[in-house]
Amino acid sequence: MKSFKMKNMKKGYFVGDFSPAVLENNAVELACKGASKYTLDAAYYRKEDTTVILIMSGRLDVDGKIYKYGDVLLFEPGDIINLFALTNVRMMVSHFPGTKKDLCRVVWDDFDKMNDFYLSYLSKIITGLPKDTLASKSKRIDSKDVSVVIQGYYDPILTANSVASVRKHLKDATVILSTWKECDCSKADYDVLVLSDDPGNKDCALYADIPIPNNGNRQILSSKAGLEKVKTKYTLRMRSDMVLLSDDILSYLDAFPIRENDYKIFSEKIIIGELYSRNDFCYYDPNGCKHKVPKPFHPSDWFYFGLTSDLKLIYDNIDLIPDNELADYTCKYPKRVHSNKYKYSWRYTSEQHIILGVIKKHFKNLRFEDWTDWDDENIKLSEKIMMNNFTVLNFCQHKILNQKYIPESYSNSGAYYKEKRLMTNAQMKDYFENV
Repeated sequence: MKSFKMKNMKKGYFVGDFSPAVLENNAVELACKGASKYTLDAAYYRKEDTTVILIMSGRLDVDGKIYKYGDVLLFEPGDIINLFALTNVRMMVSHFPGTKKDLCRVVWDDFDKMNDFYLSYLSKIITGLPKDTLASKSKRIDSKDVSVVIQGYYDPILTANSVASVRKHLKDATVILSTWKECDCSKADYDVLVLSDDPGNKDCALYADIPIPNNGNRQILSSKAGLEKVKTKYTLRMRSDMVLLSDDILSYLDAFPIRENDYKIFSEKIIIGELYSRNDFCYYDPNGCKHKVPKPFHPSDWFYFGLTSDLKLIYDNIDLIPDNELADYTCKYPKRVHSNKYKYSWRYTSEQHIILGVIKKHFKNLRFEDWTDWDDENIKLSEKIMMNNFTVLNFCQHKILNQKYIPESYSNSGAYYKEKRLMTNAQMKDYFENV
C-alpha cells in the first residue's frame, strides 16, 4: 500500500497522464475540486473527452437548474459547460479518456450575446446581496468626456470584444488602442491607434513549477504611449482582455469624496477593482501550505478610471523595470522569501512598481526597498494611501470582466473574498467615520 497527500497534487488532479499523480495512466483523469461561492466556470467544452461531475457538497447552478449533493452531471464531447457555484462546492471530476489539450473556450462572435450571458450570472449575485452592499452612485460622467486606453497585446478575439464593449456601453467615448507594431490591427476598431516596440517580458520563478512572464514593462510602455494621445478630461485605462458589461463605472467617481489632506496624491480618487488590490496576501506554496504576508502599496492595476491628469501622474513618475528587478532579485529580507516559500522573486510586483514612483515623490521619507521590506509604519501608510487615493469597487459595482480570469472575477464579486484584509469601501466608510 502507498499513501499520498492531496495537497501535493496539482489543481486537485490525482489520477491521469501527468505528474505528480497517485496513478499515472492515459485512460482517465480524476480530480477533487472546489469552487468558491459565486464562482463562475463557464463557456467551455471538450472536443474528445466525456466529463462526469459528482457533487460532494454545496449547490451548483447549471444552465438555470440547481444541483446538489449526490447529483451526477455528464457532459458529452462538445457539450457547453456552465457551472455557477451558489455556495462553496466540492466536486469529483472525471475526464474520459483524459485527452491532452482538449479543453476549448467558446468563441464569442456576437458581443451582445456575450454581454447578456455574463451579466445574467452577475445579476444572480447582486440579487442575493444585502442592499447596502452596492454603494450609492454619485454624479454621472458623460461618455463623451472619456477616453478608453485599451493597452497591451492585440488579440483578434479578446481585444475585439474589449472594443465592442466600449462601443456598446460608452457610446461617445474615444477608443485609443495602444499595442505592438507586430500585431495585425488591420481589422481592429479604434479611433486612435498607437503602435510601440514591444519591450518583451522575463520569466520568473523561484518555487513555482512553471515560470510566469513578468509583463510589467509592457503595461508601463503601452499605457504611457496611449495616455499621451488622450485629450478628454477622464480616462479609463484597461487591459486589452477586459470587457465592460455595463456603463456603471461612470457613476462612481465621486461616490466616496471624504479624504485626508495629508495623504492626498491625486486631485480626485482613482477607481480600481478589488481583484488584486491587496493589503495582506494569502497564498499556498508548492507543498500546499498556506501563508499570509503583507503586501503594502498594491492597488489593482487591471484598470484605472479617473482624471486623465491623475493617470498621467502615475505613469509620468515611473520608468521601465530593470532586468535585474524582474526576476531572481535578491530581496532585503531573504528569509521572508524562503521561510514563506514565495513562488516568485522580483523586487516589486508590477502593481507596486507602477504606483511607488508617484508615492515616493510625495512621501520622500518612505523606506520600502522591495516587497519584503514591510513594517508597521509602511503598512499603515499604505492603508492611508489606499483609502485616500483610490475607490475600490467590487465586480458587482464596476462590472468590468477580465476574459482571462473569469472565475477569479466572479469569486471576488464583493460577496466573497479570498484575501481577508482586502480594502473595501465598507472599511473605508467605517474608517472615515472615525477620523
